[in-house]
Amino acid sequence: MKNHSKEGTIVNIRYATMADLDDIASVRSECFPVLEAATKEEFEQRIKYYGNHFWLMFEGEKLIAFVDGFVTDEADLTDEMYEKAAMHNEHGAWQMILA
Repeated sequence: MKNHSKEGTIVNIRYATMADLDDIASVRSECFPVLEAATKEEFEQRIKYYGNHFWLMFEGEKLIAFVDGFVTDEADLTDEMYEKAAMHNEHGAWQMILA
């Protein structure tokens, strides 16, 4: 876990785990329109396939932000990549950012 301080505020950044799904879903519902938001099941698959590329930022105990994305040899981000976490290739040339 890494701690970063700005003006007295400490945030913690760490990898996501399955135990974080409810918090991730809560942040997602505040940040994305329903039709564009990934489902809880899609986040579960993302953590399963590339949890080491799914970072969470906490202020105290509260999740305040997250970013995730997988690695691929494809140079361009496609709609399919949002839906198929199994496309992750740990040794790919490109790091995609999905959320």
